Amino acid sequence: GSHDYLIEHGIEPDMFLSVEPRVRPLKHLSDKCCYLLASRCHPDLFDQVKGKDVLVWHSFSSLSNAPTPKLDGTKLHWNDFAPLPECEVWRGRFGVGGASTSGLRAVNIGYVMGFRKIIFYGMDSCLAEDRFTKRFSGENTGEGKVIDVIVGGKRFFCNGALASQAMEFQEVLNMFRDLKIEVRGGGLLAEIMQVRAAKKEDRNREVKSA
Repeated sequence: GSHDYLIEHGIEPDMFLSVEPRVRPLKHLSDKCCYLLASRCHPDLFDQVKGKDVLVWHSFSSLSNAPTPKLDGTKLHWNDFAPLPECEVWRGRFGVGGASTSGLRAVNIGYVMGFRKIIFYGMDSCLAEDRFTKRFSGENTGEGKVIDVIVGGKRFFCNGALASQAMEFQEVLNMFRDLKIEVRGGGLLAEIMQVRAAKKEDRNREVKSA
């Protein structure tokens, strides 16, 4: 939705990225924008951006038809997984890994492209106070179980996808140590950043005092 929001407010983005396999058409198109589409995106989206500047990339995903972890303590082997059809298509090709949402996968794409500073605007990973809509757009997120997430003593409401994104976000922070990430607009991800920064300051003080 950020692509259309920007264009509706007179800002044409340089790049748009999607890893979304469902039908999610864009409301507007830009001749100045490069559309970074994962090969798993819906064919309708490729048809829509035909004639535009398009860069196709392969989205590496875990082989999600995984069996239950072995109870005898032995580790799972690659052959223990049942590959998804899309994984077989690009087996042996370069795939960009990362988290499950387009927003977080864009971090990996940005890193591969050489960017080392990323700012999130309005990427909060939590619901509004009504526990049903998105905080900024008011978009209906549909029915689903609401999860209470407590960070820094503050309570946030999430559905399963948003709670998972918040967990994956912390994995991204741990992975890219040379990447500077800022989160603006408040919400769960911003609070996670504040809590992590406070813990880092405490550790630094302990080291200095020692």
